[in-house]
Amino acid sequence: MKLLLEACANPNARDCYGRAALHGPAQTEDVSVQSMLLGTGAEVNAVGEDKKTALHEACNMGRINNVKLLLSQPKVELNLVDNDNCTALYRALRSTDGHYKDQCVDPEIVALLLEREDIDVNAADAIAFQEAARKGMVETVKTMLSKHGADIHIQGGEDGGVMQAAVVGGDVETLELLLSPEWRGNFNAVGGEFGTPLAAAVAFGNFEAARVLLEAGATVDVKGVGKYGSATRSRASTAMKSLSNSSKGMQVNP
Repeated sequence: MKLLLEACANPNARDCYGRAALHGPAQTEDVSVQSMLLGTGAEVNAVGEDKKTALHEACNMGRINNVKLLLSQPKVELNLVDNDNCTALYRALRSTDGHYKDQCVDPEIVALLLEREDIDVNAADAIAFQEAARKGMVETVKTMLSKHGADIHIQGGEDGGVMQAAVVGGDVETLELLLSPEWRGNFNAVGGEFGTPLAAAVAFGNFEAARVLLEAGATVDVKGVGKYGSATRSRASTAMKSLSNSSKGMQVNP
C-alpha cells in the first residue's frame, strides 16, 4: 500500500462494483491501511453502487477500531442512507459477520455513534430507533429519546413503527418505557404487516406485551389495518398457519 501510494496510485479509484479502497479494511479489520488511505486523500464518504460508505461497512462488520478511525475524520457524514434505506447506526444495530444477521452487534459501536451530536436517529423512517426497541436495548432507546429527539410517532420500516417493533421483540421494559407518561407512545399506532402493536403482539405470541398494551387502553378490534385485520383476526390467522405447518407431513388415516 505504501509503495503504491508513493507511486501516486489513486486512493479513490473504484472497482467493478463502484467501491473504493477505503471500503476494504472493514472486511479485514486493518486500521493501519485505512489510516494510510485517509492520510493520502481517500474520500471518507465515498460510496459504491450500493451507496454504502466505509462507515456503513465498518458498522455492519462490528469493526470498532475502524469505526473510531472513521468517526475521527472531520468530514465524515453519519446519516447517509444506502440502497437498503439503512444508516450506519442501523447497520451497527443489525451488525453481521458477512453471512448471518445479528452475529456481532457491538453495543460500544452503537454508543460511540450516539455520542455524536450530529447523529440523526429519525433518518430513514427511524428504523435504527425501531431496531433498538426490537432488540430490547432499553438504555439505547432512552438515549435516543432523551438526547437525540427520537420521534416515537414515525411510521414506516420493516415493523411499521417503534411500538410495533418493541412488541415484536417482546421486551416489556422497552414497551413500558415507550408507553410511559413521559413519552406517551400510541398504543393504537397503525403500520406494518400486522397493523397495530396489539395485533403484532398476539401474532408473535408475546402475551405479556399484549397485557401491557391492553392495560394501557389498546383497542382489540381496530379494523381494516395490517395484513390480517384486527388483533383478534391476526391471532386467529397466525394460529391457523401454525396449525397448518405443524400438520404437514403427518399421515392421515382415511
